[in-house]
Amino acid sequence: MPTVVQCPECQARHAVPDTARRVNLLCGCARALAVARRDGPPQPAREGAVTECGGCGRSYDPAAFRDATDVLCTCGNLLAITARQSGESAGRRREDRARSLSEGELNALIDLCGMMNAAVDTETLLRTILSLSARILRAEGTSILLLSDSGDELVFYVVTGKKAQDLHEQRLDLNEGIAGWVVRTGRSAVVNDTAADERFAKRFDDHTRFRTDSILCVPLRTQEKVIGALEAVNKQGDAGFSEHDLALAEAIAGQAGEAVHRARLVEQNVRSQRLAAVGETVAGLAHCIKNILNGLQGGAYMVNSGIKKERPETLDKGWRMVERNIERVSNLALDMLNLSKDREPVLETADVNELIRDVAELMRERAASCRVTLRSEPDAALQPFPFDARAMHRCVMNLVGNAIDACEEAGGEVVIRTTAGGADTADLSVTDNGCGMSPETQKKLFASFFSTKGSRGTGLGLAVTRKILREHGGDLFVRSEEGVGSTFTCRLPRRIRS
Repeated sequence: MPTVVQCPECQARHAVPDTARRVNLLCGCARALAVARRDGPPQPAREGAVTECGGCGRSYDPAAFRDATDVLCTCGNLLAITARQSGESAGRRREDRARSLSEGELNALIDLCGMMNAAVDTETLLRTILSLSARILRAEGTSILLLSDSGDELVFYVVTGKKAQDLHEQRLDLNEGIAGWVVRTGRSAVVNDTAADERFAKRFDDHTRFRTDSILCVPLRTQEKVIGALEAVNKQGDAGFSEHDLALAEAIAGQAGEAVHRARLVEQNVRSQRLAAVGETVAGLAHCIKNILNGLQGGAYMVNSGIKKERPETLDKGWRMVERNIERVSNLALDMLNLSKDREPVLETADVNELIRDVAELMRERAASCRVTLRSEPDAALQPFPFDARAMHRCVMNLVGNAIDACEEAGGEVVIRTTAGGADTADLSVTDNGCGMSPETQKKLFASFFSTKGSRGTGLGLAVTRKILREHGGDLFVRSEEGVGSTFTCRLPRRIRS
């Protein structure tokens, strides 16, 4: 049973907990109310008669209160309104119900504001708006229509209700329907008898086999420009959409229009960034391919010259150039494939020590041609564990190739090591005593197409290597000093992290 305290100054009512022993309230009229509830049953009030409080003599009219209400007098006495009331009490019940609805609408609007600020993509945002709009307006269905790119049509962008799927992405001419009128004029419309309104577009009811009896439609604006409309159909109950509903819908639409505008700006910014990335990628690829083509053309010229002049040594040198550049094309294609999509490592239990010995053997001839000593130092304590052997082989080949290039000018040494590391990781490092790198260069190392090798590098090897390691749940670390050398460390987990 609800319990209320009525202010003797302004007659305003305040709900109090049933279990309260003492009530301290500040009324809106600034009157302080302090009451202490007495023990014992409440004093009953008689129907149709003014009741005096047995404690202080204050008069209460039962007709002014809802049925089954306890009234807590300011003296602490409790009165019970238990008789069935009529007349003014029915008005009081309607007023209480209206107040309750207003509180619910306010809470829903607060929720809507929070969700709109949290939403990212436009469709999620609009679905959020419609879901709460249907609840606030008590409508059978809601929809948001947005202007097409050409500006002469409205598109049902998001729809809720029984026939939502049939209306989604349907188009409405700007000179058609109540929504078209609202967007054209920038004015709201409340139509509680669609059959009597010549603006109503009946073809959508025919298409969906749905009956629209009433429509509330308000414009969606952003920066004083109308971008679409918010529409609610078929008010639940017999009263139809009211001026109160219209005010609520316009409040929702006012915030929704700006929220849609913000979401579109975010999407536009994302598209711009993607286009910029595509442009950068195309430019990098063009540069790489141009360098490879130069190498192929040079090799082809030497092959042709060796054939014509019957010089085997020129022919052999030219053919080796062709082979190297074909390999560069292959590596470029593989690197682009690796960077373009995420992939799950193909795990198999393998020996990291065997992997580095294999790479050392494959790269030994190239190292010798550059006057570089290449050796491997496997850690005998490192036991086999699951990893993608093929992908890791490519990583180590990239790192060893870079290390040999760094030592090429003055000769030097490259060492491939494995270390058992901690309980959960194993380290594989490639160390050289070559030219080293400045701090500025180290900051750019993992950017796509960044290379310190000029025409000989694609600038993708380190980016691919780090990506492969991160797909394993590991990472790539670098330590370098200019004029001293560099160490690249691949840290692999012994188990893939979930």
